[in-house]
Amino acid sequence: MSSITEVLIFLLNHDYTLEPQCDVSEYGNYIYIEMEITDLDLNHLSINIIDGSKIEILGTKKRKMSQEAIYLRAERVFGNFKKRMELPFEIERVKDINYKNGLLKITLVKR
Repeated sequence: MSSITEVLIFLLNHDYTLEPQCDVSEYGNYIYIEMEITDLDLNHLSINIIDGSKIEILGTKKRKMSQEAIYLRAERVFGNFKKRMELPFEIERVKDINYKNGLLKITLVKR
């Protein structure tokens, strides 16, 4: 049987692929995407428009670990994430990206 340390090392090193939940709304000529995702590394964020009406959001959630801490429980999942969705409108471009307090906000301009 594995020790708690072995299980935690496995959990901390395993490369999960996440698909965060998001809200999508429309107002005028804009589409707004809001995604709750903590510990986002903006240096590893990519937003791609595919075939005019699909959007793909790729990124990484980084774990900030204390070297001195002994983790008794590790339930949060970290690693790469991907969210891909088709929108009912053609997308012209990404207008704005904002990340604050664990909330990623993306503003798209409709074609």
